[in-house]
Amino acid sequence: AGVLMVGVIPRRIYKAAVRTLQLVLAAALFPVLRGCYLRVRHFGMTALASFGIRIEPSRRNTVPGLSPKSTVVRGRNQATRRPTLAATTGSQGADGPSQLFVLIHGLGGTPDDLRCLERNLTQRGGTDVLVHKPACNTLVRSFDGVPNGARRVADEIRAVVAEHRASLRRISLVGNSLGGIYARYAAALLFDEDSKTIAGLEPTTFLTTASPHLGVGPFGYLGMFPSPLQTVGAALIGESCSQLMLRDGRGNQRPLLAKMADPMNGKEGARGSGGGSGARDEADGLPFVDALASFERRCAYANAVNDFLVAFETASIDPDATRTMREKRSREASNPASANIIDAGGFGAAAGPTGSFLFPFTGAPRIADERDHIPTDPASHERSLSGSGSDAGDGLALQRKMAAGLQTLSWHHVDVEFPGYLPLAHNKICALQRDPMMEFLFKDGEFIVEHQAEYLLTWVREQ
Repeated sequence: AGVLMVGVIPRRIYKAAVRTLQLVLAAALFPVLRGCYLRVRHFGMTALASFGIRIEPSRRNTVPGLSPKSTVVRGRNQATRRPTLAATTGSQGADGPSQLFVLIHGLGGTPDDLRCLERNLTQRGGTDVLVHKPACNTLVRSFDGVPNGARRVADEIRAVVAEHRASLRRISLVGNSLGGIYARYAAALLFDEDSKTIAGLEPTTFLTTASPHLGVGPFGYLGMFPSPLQTVGAALIGESCSQLMLRDGRGNQRPLLAKMADPMNGKEGARGSGGGSGARDEADGLPFVDALASFERRCAYANAVNDFLVAFETASIDPDATRTMREKRSREASNPASANIIDAGGFGAAAGPTGSFLFPFTGAPRIADERDHIPTDPASHERSLSGSGSDAGDGLALQRKMAAGLQTLSWHHVDVEFPGYLPLAHNKICALQRDPMMEFLFKDGEFIVEHQAEYLLTWVREQ
């Protein structure tokens, strides 16, 4: 029968049919295999628990108003090296934690994606630290649009702050991938313009890892797909993807991410959606950039290579980042002593051809560069916008305007490289550890997460 089919049906169609059958079988077998894995895992953990060995203690939250799988964990007591439960040990009194870290996962993710960062913060930060991982946008719930997800995150933050109001003084937001966009929107929802506070707390650090600040689509791997295919794909996958691909602008409305990058958005008499008064929505009235400016410092970690989902340009808030990095690497190749590279062992590495930005296939994971961005003048940014016409196009003109708006603030940039033949850097930069298999695949990023934790805790220690 197979021979007859090959003779009648063109070979290409026959191969497509075989591949389709393989995908169907794989989809059918995946739930069975996953169920077997979970049963074996449960049996192993139960057996270990009978000997008094607990691999991962249960951390169910006791804060009213949170999703069942959200976690609120206080830092470890440095004397006993044991974690302190957030709802006990007088955490709601004056001796409770003063610094709240909110870790927000990305599209289709779970709170466990950021377990490695949570562990580093609680182990290194002491009992002054409280770490909250919202679970309100897990898996498919993250596809219903940035505003919906950000409102759920903001509600959880309000609940945690209310529970620990007596001790909490400062707040830091950390967003991975789409979580960085959620964090920016939630910050605007929680921002008080009079006191310059977020949820009534002093904003300290805003940090993102591989977040698409300028959207996705024209950059990196996704830029290889034709524009019509991107539009259809975004519409099929969900509203969040439409917003990330800047395909949500309807009529005179600007895309959501363009509003979120406009320093004048939400201000009286400012250029709004471009439509009539009836066309305005919630995002038109929110001071996104002002809320971001209230943080004492902002930091963006970006994958310079091998990130399939969020390209270097959008994560580093620079449409020309690839060209700039290539020129920098070329200069360093001719003068290795000028390289500013930290490898996985924490030692400087020469910017030779092996594993460099120009040859991203071999070499050790590394921090390729750290730099500070000096903010530009908001007035000059607004003048450039007023003379540039509509920004509803699909080209890089819109992305440049968005970058210019965000660059009115100071940023600390950390560029990361995970060389290899597979574009897995997006999950490595956060050392995604949803389960043992994920932990094995993405453990290369643990030293980057340690770097993130040290950056976040520096300000706490100085205080």
